[in-house]
Amino acid sequence: DCNGFRREKDLELKQMARFNAEKARSSGVAQEMGPLNPYERRIVHLAIAEDADATSESTGDAFMKTVIISTTR
Repeated sequence: DCNGFRREKDLELKQMARFNAEKARSSGVAQEMGPLNPYERRIVHLAIAEDADATSESTGDAFMKTVIISTTR
């Protein structure tokens, strides 16, 4: 973690996940994030797991996949 790069990147991914969850909630349309590597997808899935009104799902068949964030309501 050179000069806090990973910590900042993780924080940015969490904020984007929350933002996309809110956007999905307000618009009713699923939002996409990606392509993301497995580590980045895990950070996004963990951030969305904290939100009871949103779900996340990885799609794709390669190393870099897209995360779909949608609302549960």
